[in-house]
Amino acid sequence: MHPYLLLLSLSQIYASSWCGYEGKMVQEVPHTYTSIFTAQNRDDTSNRSRRSLNTRFRTAYWKQPLPLGISAINILVNEHNMYRRLMRASNMKMLQWNSELAWKAQIHADRCLFQHSHDRHSSGENIWAAPFADLKAAVKLWFTEIFDRKCGCTNYFKPCCGHYTQVVWAETELVGCGMSRCSQILYAPGHRFILVCHYWPSGNWVQFAEGTLVALPAFRRSMHGPCSECAANFTCLNGLCKKITSNLTGQFV
Repeated sequence: MHPYLLLLSLSQIYASSWCGYEGKMVQEVPHTYTSIFTAQNRDDTSNRSRRSLNTRFRTAYWKQPLPLGISAINILVNEHNMYRRLMRASNMKMLQWNSELAWKAQIHADRCLFQHSHDRHSSGENIWAAPFADLKAAVKLWFTEIFDRKCGCTNYFKPCCGHYTQVVWAETELVGCGMSRCSQILYAPGHRFILVCHYWPSGNWVQFAEGTLVALPAFRRSMHGPCSECAANFTCLNGLCKKITSNLTGQFV
């Protein structure tokens, strides 16, 4: 059984590697139970109905939001920037954590739903589900779509490698993520943990050119090397374009 699940708007992707869970990444909170009883169930006092209710209670849906502390935030931001740095792109921006994006991502993670959200406006979204929680494994799995030979991904968006292109989309500046543990994840049977990351501005853009749909590149490379095409208000830091002055809300890691 494949332990990972990823979600894209147009496809579902599976991977087969396994990694452990480091408990320090998340802070546990009490379960939030959602009753699945109907009024008819509650009013029926027959022994058969009571047995049915007891069985249903044991299998009731519950969710457990897993707030991401500073250590988890560091891991997520640093892992994203590590993979972005590997591209040696001339225009790759350094990602910064954003609390508003994280709040929106947590809302969707709490839905325990393995489908994309529809209230993101201009932000992108990557989703990962597994029987365990491993933040590094999640970002790694998104990135390693580039090695899928059947997909043949480069630095241009394809539905089969959209997680990868979003992770390394050069113009994306902010990221925020949320995680939950669920009794069941809809459309991801057998999985208990779900991680949702939101990105701004969104990557994976396509455009019409001469009547044809053309994917845009996630980043550019130059003979002058990494950071050679940073914008005027950015400086080069360890192969990424870091914003010099920023009014962006959130936390830089």
